[in-house]
Amino acid sequence: MNKLHSVSLGQTYRNILIVCLLLLCCAPALGQESSTSDASFECLTNEDAFLQHIEQGAFYRGRRDYNRAYQEYNCVIEIDPFSPLGYRGRAIALIEQGNYQTALADLEIALNIMPDDALLYNSQGWAYFGLGDTEAALTSLNRAIALDPNYALAFNNRGLVERSVGDLEAALRDFQVAIDLGYPDRRYVPYINMGDTYAEELNDLHSAAQWYETATYITPSVSFIHEKLGDVYAELGMWSKSAYHYEQFIYLEDLDRPQVLYYVRVAAMREFLLLYAPTLLIVAILAYFFLAPRYRRWRQQRLKAPSAIPPSA
Repeated sequence: MNKLHSVSLGQTYRNILIVCLLLLCCAPALGQESSTSDASFECLTNEDAFLQHIEQGAFYRGRRDYNRAYQEYNCVIEIDPFSPLGYRGRAIALIEQGNYQTALADLEIALNIMPDDALLYNSQGWAYFGLGDTEAALTSLNRAIALDPNYALAFNNRGLVERSVGDLEAALRDFQVAIDLGYPDRRYVPYINMGDTYAEELNDLHSAAQWYETATYITPSVSFIHEKLGDVYAELGMWSKSAYHYEQFIYLEDLDRPQVLYYVRVAAMREFLLLYAPTLLIVAILAYFFLAPRYRRWRQQRLKAPSAIPPSA
């Protein structure tokens, strides 16, 4: 009886252990299912649902939560199947996720509803550019600019397409127009594009640095601009400025330890070279001219000195 009781008790503990192990193994999967499954998302049904979903879509786009933005614009289209705002918003969310072909389908529907909308043609051009169809991209962006000659974003995007096909003069001209018109959001963007063109295509690092510096003046809290400046000043041998911008990049990016150590080492080495390399070079030259004659005299005297070992018989 005791033996039977101990066996049943052992089986019970074993079953409990198995259940615990199953829970531990399945917990991540269950958590993942609950976090990725959006079946619980429902569209609003109140009077202001249309406007609320549009506002929420724009809000989540601004937060770069494009999956949620896509859902919000789905609701806009569900409420009003002829809303160009819904199709354009959903298309932008798709573009940001790299789903260019589906985005183009949404934009075609929107253009059938509003055939003279510059914003739609700009988004269409960007989707074509994402697919690598630069000719179609330029056609759409040209149409956007023809409809709205003050559309800074379209000029900036056309400049990017022109740069990709090697038309650097046209690209720089369009970036400048985007700057002059006043870029609507993230004003530093066309300045960065100017700097990238000078640095990567024209190998004019001094001009690139000027454009990057202007971008940091406009928006000093954007970390990757400081990284670009650190790289450019390092190439130019301007170690103090390079170290300063690397330090700004580290501070703004709040990097983890290995990355921090890497950038600190780079900045410290460049700062060391800036401060001490000339001094070390002068010391090395003086040491050579001062010590070399003494070494030669000592060497000659050593060779002339009689050997302490007696000659063999």
